[in-house]
Amino acid sequence: MTLQNLSITVLDSSFNPPHRAHLFLATLCQTPAPGRTTANLLLFSLTNVEKVPSPSDPSLAQRMHLITLLLPHLPSNTAVGLLNDPTFAGKSKTIHAYLSTNFPDRPKPELRFVIGADTLTRFFADRYYTKTPGGMDAAMRTFFEDEGCTLISARRGGDEEKRNEEELMKNEWARNMVEKGKVIIAGTGLEDRVGISSTKVRNAVKDNNWETVDALVVPEIAKYIRESGLYSTLG
Repeated sequence: MTLQNLSITVLDSSFNPPHRAHLFLATLCQTPAPGRTTANLLLFSLTNVEKVPSPSDPSLAQRMHLITLLLPHLPSNTAVGLLNDPTFAGKSKTIHAYLSTNFPDRPKPELRFVIGADTLTRFFADRYYTKTPGGMDAAMRTFFEDEGCTLISARRGGDEEKRNEEELMKNEWARNMVEKGKVIIAGTGLEDRVGISSTKVRNAVKDNNWETVDALVVPEIAKYIRESGLYSTLG
């Protein structure tokens, strides 16, 4: 696929394991702007600013295989990526560096990162940028202005999230980017995917509740979890 006028929707997640809500998120806000085409990237980072790996987690090879099992359920222009950077500014730089190296004559595509409501709140929290040169302001300028990225967050619904969204709008960067269309808060919070989480899948496996597992993940992933013995004991 040409990179000319391309928008790449990047679903960055721990995929531990992938579930049906990931399918919804991966194609969120996929209507292309006039003259643009879209592609999808399922992205797994080895480091995460919030999550500490557990001894019961799948191996890297198993995790990557789980992610690929989502591909038959997504558009054919979907790829899987692996990198080692905990911040979105770092991830966007890495993706653009890879694309510019492998497609040097193509223009820079637009990256649209799909994230959860909790991640959106963390994205605009100063404490995650204490080690970033120039702090949060420098990271925001790099991500939104230099890299031209967009954030898309899916609503989960409920009064607590409404309060969190109101609190988020007090952040100057968040408010300005929403007004410019660089942060999009999508969905109603009433969709079927609301309430699905990797934690629920893991707990259902541990409880040997395969009816729930089958409802939360695609058949290929349920089969692989069962046959590989993943999550049968949680650390």
